[in-house]
Amino acid sequence: MCIVTGVDACCVPSIEKASAYKEYTILQYMILPFDPTEFTLETSRPSAPLKLMRPKDPDSVLETITDEEYEKDKFLPYWAEIWPSSQSLYKYLLEEMNIGVDTGGHALEMGCGIGSISALLASKGMYCTAADISPQACMYALYNMKNNGGIGSALCCDFRYPPLINNKFDLIIASDVLYERRWIEPVLTFIQNMIAMNGQALIADPCRSHWEEFKITAEHRGMDVGVVKSEIINDGKTKIEILRIIRG
Repeated sequence: MCIVTGVDACCVPSIEKASAYKEYTILQYMILPFDPTEFTLETSRPSAPLKLMRPKDPDSVLETITDEEYEKDKFLPYWAEIWPSSQSLYKYLLEEMNIGVDTGGHALEMGCGIGSISALLASKGMYCTAADISPQACMYALYNMKNNGGIGSALCCDFRYPPLINNKFDLIIASDVLYERRWIEPVLTFIQNMIAMNGQALIADPCRSHWEEFKITAEHRGMDVGVVKSEIINDGKTKIEILRIIRG
């Protein structure tokens, strides 16, 4: 069930992959799908954690995809999960990059999912655009930004077909968007098209098998890249890296 009202409000019951896009602005009323539940992301900062909403059962989201839809593009809606890379990037932005009140600027979160990082940036004074292929994920991201006092919008789009918008972003962020090797080129193209002249991108990944290829490809495209954070989690089983990309 989905009820939304307000300027440019739209409810899209299915996932469509096209070059067209719909930008969802802040909505006055919203009922979130998939039985939402509240949670917080703890950090070492003494400030009060954000109150975020997510689907109570992430598997209920996966069950909405039919075999026919999956066969079209091997797409699965993993946006309801809070992945370790997202948590690492969230903590890095808050604790080490020192995102503070009235930071200013315009940020975009690629593959925003429930929008936890978008909510953080928006609550600290940035105007944030949360982008995801899933309209339902966009709804959660908008709700979480608004519920934590931030302002922003959501962009429902496929990164392989960059939307025709004039905005350029001071900060582009993404975590766990490189599930497969086929996403290397689309993600880098999207960043190059959307990043401002003096902007930067921060990409977090659990060092998948094609992670090094992603770095090399970015360098070959003339981008400046460097790892700004690396940590070992999950009892030493998983390594998370956060990569900074600066437009060359």
